[in-house]
Amino acid sequence: MRLSLWVFILSTVSIPALAETPCPAPPHYALLRQDEDYSYLADAACRRDPLDDIKFIPLDAEGDQYLTFGGEAREWYEGLHNANWGAGPQDSDGYLLQRLSSYADWHVGNGIRLFG
Repeated sequence: MRLSLWVFILSTVSIPALAETPCPAPPHYALLRQDEDYSYLADAACRRDPLDDIKFIPLDAEGDQYLTFGGEAREWYEGLHNANWGAGPQDSDGYLLQRLSSYADWHVGNGIRLFG
């Protein structure tokens, strides 16, 4: 009897606490940068990742204007085998191609956004 009463009390107390999560789950990284939205980081309590400080840099008190910085690294190993259908010199070595890029995304308001 006592145990079922405590289970009932604890279950009614914990349900509203779980339902009121102020922060949404962080979105997955999008394939296209224009699809990413970090406006939820305007609430400082939602910043959990160390990189959240560069994903949302507020430029005004309301948080309508903010900067987002990011980047990517792409690496590709290229090895040629049977180049020129085996008629050319054969080389067992390859080379590494690497592309590093950075970007800045300035959200001026709801309708204006500058990316570069």
